Amino acid sequence: MAGGADLPSPSLDQNDPEAPDFERLPKVVDAPQGRMPAVPQGFTVQVVAKDLNKPRVIRIAPNGDVFVAESGSGRALVFPAEAAKGGASTPQAFAENLDRPFGIAFYPPDDPRYVYVAAANQVVRFPYRSGDRKARGPAEVIIADIPTKRHWTRDLAVSRDGQRLFVSIGSASNVAAGMPNKSPEEIKAFERTHGLGAAWGEEENRALVRVFDPEGGSVRNFATGLR
Repeated sequence: MAGGADLPSPSLDQNDPEAPDFERLPKVVDAPQGRMPAVPQGFTVQVVAKDLNKPRVIRIAPNGDVFVAESGSGRALVFPAEAAKGGASTPQAFAENLDRPFGIAFYPPDDPRYVYVAAANQVVRFPYRSGDRKARGPAEVIIADIPTKRHWTRDLAVSRDGQRLFVSIGSASNVAAGMPNKSPEEIKAFERTHGLGAAWGEEENRALVRVFDPEGGSVRNFATGLR
C-alpha cells in the first residue's frame, strides 16, 4: 500500500480554485515478479484466486468455505474450505444476476439455513445447507426497491441474539446538497417518524442502518444521521 508521500498531490479545478479535483488518482503498478507481501514471522501469504471482477467482501461460512461478493460480475462466489489451506482454487458461482452484491450473512449464524446477500437494489436470501457451493433455490426478496443512486455498497450483519439483521445504506450524494429546505419545526416533525438526524428528499432512507426481521416483515431505521 502506498504511503501519503507516494501519492500525487491533489489538483484544483481551474474554474473553481476552491473545489478539489479528484481525477488525479494514484497509478496502480503490478507487483514485482516473485514477491509477496511481508508478514510477521510464522505467517505466510499464498495466492488463492486472482483476476476476479471487483471482489469487495469476504465472509467465512461456519464450515470454513469462503464466500466472496464479486460486485463487478453480480455474483456471490464460494471457495471450498480446503482452498484456504494452500494453492490456487477456482470458485463456484453460488448466486448470479445480482446488482453489485456486497454484504453476505449466514442465518442462523451457527447452523445457517439461508445465505443473505445485500445487493445495491435489494436484500435477498437463498436456501442453504452447510457445504452448498450453489444456492438450493432462487433468490427470495427480503427488502425490495433500495434506491441505488451514488453510494451503492450495502453491508449486512446479524444481531448477537440472532433475531434481527442490519443493512447499511449509503447516501445519495456527498453533502446532501439537493435536499429541499425545511423549517426547524418541519425537521423536528420529520425526525419523530424517521429518526434523529434522518435525511429527506432524495436522501430519505439513505445514509443509515436499517434493521429487519429475517422474513423482512418489519423494516425500520436503526441508526440515522450517519452522513
